[in-house]
Amino acid sequence: MVDTGEILRDTRHKFGINAVMVATKERGGIDTGEPALVFFVKKKLPLDRLPRNKIIPEKIEGITTDVRQEQFYALSVLAESLPVVQAAW
Repeated sequence: MVDTGEILRDTRHKFGINAVMVATKERGGIDTGEPALVFFVKKKLPLDRLPRNKIIPEKIEGITTDVRQEQFYALSVLAESLPVVQAAW
């Protein structure tokens, strides 16, 4: 079993990770179906623009990794900016 919380704690500051989850790897926006640890970063850069110590390994604990560009916001911040909608049931 993979402890994504532990992996996030270990990688957050070193790699600038926003979130991590277990999902499937994507290549060119296409799901490969391969299980992976998916790391979300604010800005994804080409490997040749990153220092070696900032590159997420291809595998962690034997599991393939995937890096995706995505920004996450706290729900409380989002909730303040969303309109109130009344549902008709």
